[in-house]
Amino acid sequence: MKSTTTILILLCLCLVVSPASAGRLLLIPTADILGFTQISAQAVIIPNGNNRAAYWIDAGVFPRTEAELALFQGAGSGPAPVSAEYQLIPESTATAAFSLGVRDITNTTLGSGALYGGNAFYAVASKQIPTGDLLPLGVSDVRAHVGAGTGSLSGLFAGVEGKIPLGLHLAAEYDTHSVNVGAWFNIFSMVDLGVSSLHSDLYYSAVVRF
Repeated sequence: MKSTTTILILLCLCLVVSPASAGRLLLIPTADILGFTQISAQAVIIPNGNNRAAYWIDAGVFPRTEAELALFQGAGSGPAPVSAEYQLIPESTATAAFSLGVRDITNTTLGSGALYGGNAFYAVASKQIPTGDLLPLGVSDVRAHVGAGTGSLSGLFAGVEGKIPLGLHLAAEYDTHSVNVGAWFNIFSMVDLGVSSLHSDLYYSAVVRF
């Protein structure tokens, strides 16, 4: 009941903010940060009844600066990790967006079994990939993300996302430890329903936008 209430609170929060894309693909960071004063909320839950879930609230706290508060229920339960990211270079026709960030500033998730595995410093670039009509199945809006980090993001991480007709958004990533995949279906303009595999666990999610 508590997890259901939390999800409803976060979804209601999404209804009163501008549409935005937070600086995270599935689990890897991206250079796509929120605009100043924008807020984004997300909730995912494992459907097998083991009371595991994850919640994120991201906010554009200063121009080109995003802060994130996460909460992990079940594995990794404990103090909420705080993260931050600063976009050094915005995306243009010629250049990718480039950001520097720190995940879990106080290292609260180290050894906890949470989706975040502790503190990490990272650099990441994101870019829209012009595909024209080259890809099959009507794939469009392709974005690529690549970065490197320390700690729980030690090494290289990368991801790609895109859309196919009928409102389906697909994403895949390597987070330096595992391959994660996700899909979201836009059932109407304000609501997406999704499913993702994160560290080999199946999660369901719902996103509401206004």
